[in-house]
Amino acid sequence: MTIGKFLRISTVFVLALFFGLGWVGVYEFFASDSQTPARTSIRKHSSIVQDSPEFISIDDKSFTPPQVDETNPAAFDPEGIYTGPAKLSPSFDFFPTILINNKKLDVDCDHESFGSLIKPTGIFFAGTQDDPDAVQFKIETLRISSGILSFRTERIESTAFGFEGRFLVKGNFYTLDPKKKVLKGTLKRFEDGKQVAETDISFTWSIDLTCVC
Repeated sequence: MTIGKFLRISTVFVLALFFGLGWVGVYEFFASDSQTPARTSIRKHSSIVQDSPEFISIDDKSFTPPQVDETNPAAFDPEGIYTGPAKLSPSFDFFPTILINNKKLDVDCDHESFGSLIKPTGIFFAGTQDDPDAVQFKIETLRISSGILSFRTERIESTAFGFEGRFLVKGNFYTLDPKKKVLKGTLKRFEDGKQVAETDISFTWSIDLTCVC
């Protein structure tokens, strides 16, 4: 057999193999498509299926509503940890953190009053980089009304703090980006009952979901 004849036979064989495999693929595509018409329908409507009640897990019901509630005042819940930037000025050379609690958690988990709403209480932390919780000031007066938060702490030695600001998010905070600012206002420092400094400040929000039982 000459080299030219061998090349011609090889070329015919390759083309036959190529087109043969192509037709097999086409056949399998149409065969599978005709046998499973419902599969395409399920994919198109998967979001509807997942939104039906039987597909919602217990955790979805227990923790937080969907993100639309970030703008729903009825879903507003101020409980949590509010963290400000570090070392704002020489008069505020610490990490300012506000802790707010508005639920009854000092009873057994099975008690009917566990988790019920109570009058808000709080703590103001004036920490350091090495110890963020170094000094804890109990908040003596705390008011949350019409989107405004204000408080005044107890005095430790000669120092106390006060704050007044507004919430930047109307609904719940659970589905927000952790870096989003949710509270903005003015932090004040008092020495011997007299204001000695103030600064504008914004806070991010987080919450500890560790079981308390």
